[in-house]
Amino acid sequence: MHIWGQSSARAMKILIVISVLFISVSQATVGRQNDVSARVSQVVALLPNEPKLARKHLLALGPSAFPYVLRIVREDAGLGMIKKTFLIDVIARSKTKQSGSALIELLTDTDPYVRGLAASYVDKRRYRAAVPHLIKLLDDKGVYVTQLQTDPERHEPVLVRDKVMEALQGITGRTMDTRSTQDERAAAWVRWWEKQQRSK
Repeated sequence: MHIWGQSSARAMKILIVISVLFISVSQATVGRQNDVSARVSQVVALLPNEPKLARKHLLALGPSAFPYVLRIVREDAGLGMIKKTFLIDVIARSKTKQSGSALIELLTDTDPYVRGLAASYVDKRRYRAAVPHLIKLLDDKGVYVTQLQTDPERHEPVLVRDKVMEALQGITGRTMDTRSTQDERAAAWVRWWEKQQRSK
């Protein structure tokens, strides 16, 4: 009984030490996360007046900053297109796996401009992992941007779907019938994807 009592006391001491270590590590992790979050907010405050300095600081933070950048892009209603473009561009230029994942996450953003921009960047990177996510956006008729034509009375909207099809073409190297309408091309991409899935 005495030996059992000593073993239990020793086990309890070990458990207490492990618990204290776990709490310390957790607090340090939370502290680092809060620090990165604060630094990202400070970088965003530099925009649009100090873009070079802001880029330098964001690049120094690296992929650890991406979750906080994504949160700002998604939640800050007053951010504006210039700041959103800048922040997404910094993520896209990282060329890391975390960067690719962040761009895929941006494909589901509520802002059609962000979705279209994310599609454009996965196209530039030829990021194959984005293909299934792009396929889901083939019916997305949100207006990415409105292009002014030579006729000042005419405005030509570029839809998210249009950027998605450009990205699919760039990533896969496939071209759908250019004489077709955009709706017909989108349907052709869906059929192509379904065929790819069946052939697996």
